[in-house]
Amino acid sequence: MLFHSHVASDRFNDRCQHRIVCALGFERELVARSHECDFPESIHRLPVVTETKFNPDGTSYQIDQRVKAILQEGLSVYRVKGDELRKILLMSSSRRFMRGLRGQPQGRRGGGLRMGRESAHHRFAQSNCMNDIWEDIRAVARALEATERGEKLIADLKIRIEEERVAAAKRDGTPTVACIEWIDPLMAAGNWVPELVAIAGGRNLFGQAGKHSPWMQWEELVAQDPDVVVVMPCGWGIERSSQEMPTLEGKPGWKDLKAVKQGNVRSRRRQSVLQPTGSARGREPRDHLRDPRSLGRRNEPKPAAGSTKTFRHEGTGWKAWS
Repeated sequence: MLFHSHVASDRFNDRCQHRIVCALGFERELVARSHECDFPESIHRLPVVTETKFNPDGTSYQIDQRVKAILQEGLSVYRVKGDELRKILLMSSSRRFMRGLRGQPQGRRGGGLRMGRESAHHRFAQSNCMNDIWEDIRAVARALEATERGEKLIADLKIRIEEERVAAAKRDGTPTVACIEWIDPLMAAGNWVPELVAIAGGRNLFGQAGKHSPWMQWEELVAQDPDVVVVMPCGWGIERSSQEMPTLEGKPGWKDLKAVKQGNVRSRRRQSVLQPTGSARGREPRDHLRDPRSLGRRNEPKPAAGSTKTFRHEGTGWKAWS
């Protein structure tokens, strides 16, 4: 993440740190974003200063082959638009400098003017578990000289997590869950996703907390026969994930899976879990594990039979697949 008077954010791993900047109350200081940073919607006004080195269109298999070809050469799959980024930072620094001059007495206009946070901080996140996320929030808060805001944000998120944990503990049973992070080839979700499954009251079948997402065989999924399947390809929204669902549906044994027969397949927006923003609550993990008819909204009775009322984040953060 890059801070330079104002703030520019990038995303080179599974999570957008610009959301932390927004949650800490510094959204107005953002001057640029990466191509995958898309939340909150208000940051869409910012210029994009990164791009992939491969064509992001195509099937999951085609994208996988393009990424592997780049990685085999020891290269990054992302590219920073250096010239554009430098121009943006120069313009933002100039505007801040002029505001500083206008705000200073005549005698202080000169080399002695203090600009506050002038140094650049470039930080790549390497979050593998929930505790790493808390440390990322603290690191960004320190860089923004907002440590108290950072601790409050962490405390608020932990309260939300505990609320989910308590609610999950009151329900009967522990559904088995398969979280699919890539469709072809098949990959399970790792890192902090298994922790979210546990918080929501489920038992994660593939992938380990704190470890990178592992490849898996289709036969393994069939053998485990999960109660719930959450399809959550990295970087994809609901519509894009839905387009790829026929790949799974065409697999031998798909229609015989317990989750499929019971209508417990979820297509979920990958970027939407635990969004640390001040303007909108993140998608609580239990939204994606249980049948939506059994969830209801927070502190509200579940809709009556035949009601068209939707559930938390349905259609924006997740959708049931049938």
